[in-house]
Amino acid sequence: MPARVVSVNAASAIVEALGMKKTVTTRLLGELQPGDFVTVHADIAYGRISREEYDTAKVLWKKLAKCS
Repeated sequence: MPARVVSVNAASAIVEALGMKKTVTTRLLGELQPGDFVTVHADIAYGRISREEYDTAKVLWKKLAKCS
């Protein structure tokens, strides 16, 4: 799921994904900054993505949510 980093702690971050905020571990990515974009699964941030990738993925996730 695409997410935007809201705030960062030592080994975790609060991210916003599709209107929800949650805490995720960032150990796989190292240092992040508020405003960075990441992919998240099972409360783990596992990949950095660009703003363009975030925007595209967000649209697709919203379409998927409408199908269920």
